[in-house]
Amino acid sequence: MNRYLFTNGQVVTMEREGLVYPACAVVDNKILGVGETDFLKNMLKRGYEEIDMDGGTLLPGFVDCHLHFVLACYFKMNLDLMGIGVSSLSQLASIIKKRADSYPSGKWIFGLRMREEDFVEKRLPLLEELDEIAPDHPVLLMRYDGHSGIANSLALKAAGIDHNSSSPHGGEIGKKDGKLTGVLKEKAMVSVLNVLPIPETEEFMEGCRLMKEALLSAGVVGFHNVLLTSGDGPSGALGAYEIPLYKMFADTLPFRHYPLISGGSVEETIRLLESEFGGEKVNGIWQGGAMKMFADGTFGSRTAYFYEEYNDCPGEFGYMVCEAAALKDQIFKAHDEGLRVVIHAIGDRAVDDVARVFMEAVIKYGHKPLYHRIEHCSMVHPDTLKIIKNAGVVCSMQPSFIVSEGIWIKDRVGERVGTVYPMKTLMEQGISLCGGSDAPIEVPEPLKGIWGAVVREGFTTDQRLTPYEAISLYTSLATKDTFEERQRGTITPGKQADLIVLGKNPLAVPAAEIQGIKVQLTMIDGKIHYRR
Repeated sequence: MNRYLFTNGQVVTMEREGLVYPACAVVDNKILGVGETDFLKNMLKRGYEEIDMDGGTLLPGFVDCHLHFVLACYFKMNLDLMGIGVSSLSQLASIIKKRADSYPSGKWIFGLRMREEDFVEKRLPLLEELDEIAPDHPVLLMRYDGHSGIANSLALKAAGIDHNSSSPHGGEIGKKDGKLTGVLKEKAMVSVLNVLPIPETEEFMEGCRLMKEALLSAGVVGFHNVLLTSGDGPSGALGAYEIPLYKMFADTLPFRHYPLISGGSVEETIRLLESEFGGEKVNGIWQGGAMKMFADGTFGSRTAYFYEEYNDCPGEFGYMVCEAAALKDQIFKAHDEGLRVVIHAIGDRAVDDVARVFMEAVIKYGHKPLYHRIEHCSMVHPDTLKIIKNAGVVCSMQPSFIVSEGIWIKDRVGERVGTVYPMKTLMEQGISLCGGSDAPIEVPEPLKGIWGAVVREGFTTDQRLTPYEAISLYTSLATKDTFEERQRGTITPGKQADLIVLGKNPLAVPAAEIQGIKVQLTMIDGKIHYRR
């Protein structure tokens, strides 16, 4: 029997702002009570471990509401260019050359999270430069957003791409004067990703171990896991194996899991939800997961779909990566079937288009307690707010994007920056939100996202959240999103003991210090899985 008493700190219950207690007792996997230390000691009697928080803070554990677990494990095994801190093309060249010198000829070099805005030169490497650095190795470097990248000639050849190749619908093969530039966007990335060799099981297990440690040390107790089912997506050939790979890891993972299945069709998604994750239909609504779809691209790759042209690229508006008719057909089928849909939409036009389809589904089939989600919901036109609210749509947002995009977002959107990540306005409109990281695109560290939502460096300050509001995105609002608020998400007697101890109170320190706070302990279901 697990019996714990948390003392010498602040217990922030997240039931309502300002509700704080000095101690918390846990028995087995449930919260026994909160209150004065001596009172809880009398309740526990004896045979418990007292955990001295040393002036720290007890919070409900964080839930990351948008994470690609299998892809994140894969990233752990390859070059993380942003993590390395690449700041110039010469440094990038040195890293690639070093990797090429250590590899046998023909072995792929895969670099991830490349961000040219961080480079002194402020540009991507050229195809010719990559060919010169690694003439005997296929090379693929993906931008940090995962929606575009650049390949060298050997990688393009392996994918069957040459100067005669046409851009696929929803993608772009970069060319200049009829010659390949190596740049690939959205669906054009798939051809190269599909010929990347799949790593051995042992490599994946090591990536899984590293990812598990990263999540626990960041205070993450659960995540909503984007799972692809085919090679037609950002994971390439790996996508077809994501569900079996995750299932192979699952028994070693302590986290709460909510699958977001990119099944390609309503029927296939339901089959996988039921057979692989135990989903079931209750009162006409499928429980235990959702269908994942994609509408447009990203700000960084200039593929997010805008009403007005990109500020730094006149004539470019981005585009939808899914046919409008197919998008509507799948959403209507899912709504009628009682299956929740979560759909990636970033640009203001894409967000509006998706919100209107959800509203049309409600009008045709009636309101159902599905609470469809718009993933990212990054740029929201003021006229779209009412549609989102009336359709009962949840905005699943990633505050960590604010941290990484602040240095260049105004270049992309100009004066429209006030409509980007408008979390305060959405909350004031009574629209439901939840928070995630989109790892491995961003690091899965909720405190970094909380800091981003509170400080908003590089963005308009009118949309800043209070620390309490920002924390709620990953705690009480995150569990509400999956209809589990009665089981967890606040420190309430009788709820499951998913708890974390922080070294400092994020509600009390200066906002600039929030991202530097360390997680001291992570408990899931009454068991301690991490201690600093």
